[in-house]
Amino acid sequence: MTEILIIMCSGIITGKFLRGRQGLLKINDRLTGMSIYLLLFLLGLSVGLNETIIKNFHTIGITALIITMSAIAGSVLFSWILYKT
Repeated sequence: MTEILIIMCSGIITGKFLRGRQGLLKINDRLTGMSIYLLLFLLGLSVGLNETIIKNFHTIGITALIITMSAIAGSVLFSWILYKT
C-alpha cells in the first residue's frame, strides 16, 4: 500500500511541474484510456480462465449482480460528472 501512495504522490508532483503542456496532456489522456481498457480486458481474461468462477457463475445470485451493476453505474455517473466539470 505504501508503494501505491508513493507512486501516486510522485505522479501528482510530476504533473504539477509539467502543467500547461497540451501535447503531453493529450498523450497522457490516450495512454490512460488504453491502460484502463487493457486492465479491464486482463480482468475479464483472468475471470474467464478461472474454472471455479465459471463453474459457479450461476450461483452468484441477483444480489451480486445488483451490487456490480450499481458499482458500474456509479463509476460511470461520477466519471461523467467529473469529465463535465
